[in-house]
Amino acid sequence: MLKLLDHMIKSNVAKNLGDAAEHIGFNNANMWKVKRGKNKFTVDQIEAACRITGASADYVFGLTATMMRKPARRPIDQIREAVQTLETMLSKRQ
Repeated sequence: MLKLLDHMIKSNVAKNLGDAAEHIGFNNANMWKVKRGKNKFTVDQIEAACRITGASADYVFGLTATMMRKPARRPIDQIREAVQTLETMLSKRQ
């Protein structure tokens, strides 16, 4: 999660760690507690950081090594791909 806050700074979303913490609704005065494992970020704060940065919550929870989410495919694009696949399959049958 601290990496996401750093990412916010590097991508000019926030000026510093305190500003990044403020963006997600976290009191920067408690940052030392987080760094020492005495305090945690809430689900809402994690969600806010993920929305702001485009990061995956799976990354925050250690379920993937990839920080950024893959762009979601639009339903219309999925339908087009399915139609193309069906057309290809039908043309091979004839």
